[in-house]
Amino acid sequence: MHTRDDWPPVVDLIERVVGEDDMLPSVVAAVRTMVQEIAALPAADIAGHTRALLAAATRALAARRGPTEAELSFVEELAVTRARQGVSIEAVLAAVHVAERAIWSRARELAGSAGVAPERLLDARELYDDWAEAVRVRLITAHRATGAGQGPPSGERDAALLRRLFAGGSAAALAAAEAGLPAAAALNPAAEPAPPPWWRTVWPPRRRARAGSGRAVRFLVTLAAVAAVCAGALLLLPAGRTAFEDARDKMGKPRPVTPVGIEASAEVPRHPAVNTTDGVSNRYWGAPAPGASVTYTFREPFRLVDMIIINGASKSPEDYARQARALRVDLEVTGQDGTRHREKLTLGDKPGPQTFPLGISDVKTVRLVLRSAVDLTEGRHLALAEVEFFRRG
Repeated sequence: MHTRDDWPPVVDLIERVVGEDDMLPSVVAAVRTMVQEIAALPAADIAGHTRALLAAATRALAARRGPTEAELSFVEELAVTRARQGVSIEAVLAAVHVAERAIWSRARELAGSAGVAPERLLDARELYDDWAEAVRVRLITAHRATGAGQGPPSGERDAALLRRLFAGGSAAALAAAEAGLPAAAALNPAAEPAPPPWWRTVWPPRRRARAGSGRAVRFLVTLAAVAAVCAGALLLLPAGRTAFEDARDKMGKPRPVTPVGIEASAEVPRHPAVNTTDGVSNRYWGAPAPGASVTYTFREPFRLVDMIIINGASKSPEDYARQARALRVDLEVTGQDGTRHREKLTLGDKPGPQTFPLGISDVKTVRLVLRSAVDLTEGRHLALAEVEFFRRG
């Protein structure tokens, strides 16, 4: 007997809400109406960044994790962009709040019909809040570091920060981060300031220096600082490149790509693995048991932007559950140079296409392993109707 995990319905619900045709336009319209500083920006700019944030949040909820470094790098880039556009951090956070409120209000409306219990929706919201708090902290830090934010007048900004500091909780922690204060001492103005680090006593070097006043020490400190900056640039290069490639993915329209070779580890009679790429969703690959795999080989390496999977025997609701389904797929992508990328994908137990944004470069082969079978009883087998691959447009 197979026990169903009750998390996939939560993920399906969030994907359904985010994927609704009118959700993104309504969020953009609400942001432009409620946040004056954002209203001056092009609608396409707001929509692009909102879509990317929603996709990242959905992936995090599906995997039940916090933000990845690639996601935080994108958030950092958003903060820098808004700062250079003269948008204050308060306006950026307000826009994020408007989007959050719209998504979760809609999720509460649909939860009952989607079979998601209130406690599970609360679990999802708490998980999202943890993800979002890390995102907000990175937004504030990157915006402040850019130093180009055009916020409200100094007096109003200080008053707003003070109100948030006295509010306590996460609001105070974020306000302290924005003001450059240590969170533990945010409301302790009488605390003695910490002594400056040793390097502050020798940096920056003064132009007028008497002989024997530490010129050699200052030179060594300067040299060490330059070396640290160079090392930091090298360490951050992979994350920056990832964010750049993700941005290019979002700018173009994905194009389908067809594999030249398909090989399965096991097949049931009359249901070969080639059925998954024939473009007909009422024919499927039949696998006798979990652990069966199918490998797709491509003529030339490409950047895999999205993958669409149609689970079950058909996308038709009437025929979907005729055979057993896999609720999880292990993905293994092999690049041109032999490097491997592995990921676990959670499938919803529902008919129709399910899209997985991937963003993997130099793909040569893709291998899928079926896991977590459901309804696999005597006389039945696992069915996977269709797999589609999309490259950058």
